[in-house]
Amino acid sequence: KEKTFFKTEEDLEKVLSAIDAHRKKREGKPGETPHHRWLKNMICVAVGTGLRRGELLNLRWRDVDLDPAGEGPPGRLVVRSREDFKPKNGDERTVPFGRRYALKTLQKMQDAREPAPEDPVFVQKHGVQPHPNTVTIRFKDYVCMTDLPYREESCFHTTRHTTASWLVMEGVPLFTVKRILGHKDIETTQKYAHLRPDAASKAMQKVFGS
Repeated sequence: KEKTFFKTEEDLEKVLSAIDAHRKKREGKPGETPHHRWLKNMICVAVGTGLRRGELLNLRWRDVDLDPAGEGPPGRLVVRSREDFKPKNGDERTVPFGRRYALKTLQKMQDAREPAPEDPVFVQKHGVQPHPNTVTIRFKDYVCMTDLPYREESCFHTTRHTTASWLVMEGVPLFTVKRILGHKDIETTQKYAHLRPDAASKAMQKVFGS
């Protein structure tokens, strides 16, 4: 079965816009106005890094470097083990990220909060960390508010599939994608290979000429 992912950036923007639209719709009405900017932030960083839900919730600000020295991507973060959390495959890893989605979002979050190094990166309106189930449920709610044809099959892991799919479609080698996502074996990453059926042909043309 093909993994569900946001086919285009426009698809992703539909979900982010749905969060804003729902808040505006609820303003001035009885009950608390939903403030789910934290979820927008989490979705953007998820797509921009490929982190799993648990890895995102485990992030502390000391794990995030928005201005690394030297050449390369403008930001990076560390998926770190803690007493109450272990990465899925038990391995810590460093994940670089670009300006679009991850860096832009994290910079705005840091400027708005001026957090301490040990503060969690993702918190709700009153500074409380969201429960994993809250992330899952709210994400599904907002995806289902869009007209995306695959909205019923989407879940928060869709963001991770999006990262992998977009990387593969841009010609990033599978072993590089494996390292970014922290897959235990290359077989897991190869499930995305069908998204770049011309990879072998492109590689041969690059090395030996067309």
